[in-house]
Amino acid sequence: MWTEARIKQELDGNFWFFDHDGRLHHKPVLLDHIPDHDGKAAFASYANLAAYNSSRQVDWPANAVEIIHDMRLDDISWVDIGAVFGCGGQSAAKFYQRQIRKIAGAKRK
Repeated sequence: MWTEARIKQELDGNFWFFDHDGRLHHKPVLLDHIPDHDGKAAFASYANLAAYNSSRQVDWPANAVEIIHDMRLDDISWVDIGAVFGCGGQSAAKFYQRQIRKIAGAKRK
């Protein structure tokens, strides 16, 4: 059985949640943050978002670039980012770099 003290030890100041459109968001919070669910959104830990992807084909969500950008701003490692999406850190970094180049190229046109 977990006590409140034990639960508090597990908190890391990161709050991950899905909005109504199914997009993942990250928000840095104080360790004593209590989410306000109000039955409006489903919440989940980023560690549970993706199972190990043995096929090496990642199903990147539409807002993956935003998610990765926010995670990098929070100093989350590429390995941990890859784990969120079910791939390795190098694959996540390459995907992100490719997408940023595509976005930059589209802006030039």
